[in-house]
Amino acid sequence: GYMNKEKNYDIAVVGAGVTGLMLAKKLSAIGLRTALIEKNSVVALSPSTKNEGWLHRGTYHSQSIKDRKSAIQVAKRCIYGHEQVKSYAPEAIEEPFSNSYAVTYSVDRAQEITDRWDEAGVCYEPIQNRVLEREVPELNMRNIVYAFLVKDKAIDTRILYAKLMHDLLSSGADLYLSTELSFREKEQAVITKNNETSNFWASVYIH
Repeated sequence: GYMNKEKNYDIAVVGAGVTGLMLAKKLSAIGLRTALIEKNSVVALSPSTKNEGWLHRGTYHSQSIKDRKSAIQVAKRCIYGHEQVKSYAPEAIEEPFSNSYAVTYSVDRAQEITDRWDEAGVCYEPIQNRVLEREVPELNMRNIVYAFLVKDKAIDTRILYAKLMHDLLSSGADLYLSTELSFREKEQAVITKNNETSNFWASVYIH
């Protein structure tokens, strides 16, 4: 069967989450023989399902990580990813013209929040509480100290993943689902699917 043939690629991407899908699509599109290997039977399963349907733009991650340096790094990566996804799959953005807001309940932290946003390049605009109350009447305004207009967007990840899958396969990449990879030496590995194994070579492995 198909699994018994020897496989030879320029690049093997291990893990078909949103990052693996995007990376394999890009590598394949520039003409590299690309394999995407996933141990689960579906793509984009683990962390890729846990973004609560938000295309984050650094607003949250710059604050949720305690260590400032790490927080800024992650926020910058979020901003880069946000712009990439928005330009690649604008049709996946839900209600592209609706606004998103961030609020803080702490006077003490307000300065640190905006300092981090400035350093990371997060877009924000301070707004008055009464504006927020008018825009989001169902929100409990009690204890909100400051409110900001931000650029995070709701996203339908299924549309994004479907587009990535389509483009990935049309550009000639091979996708291996329910497949385990074990390394032998530098470029050689073995892949196993349904208890069938085959030899596998790639010049570069990205995990």
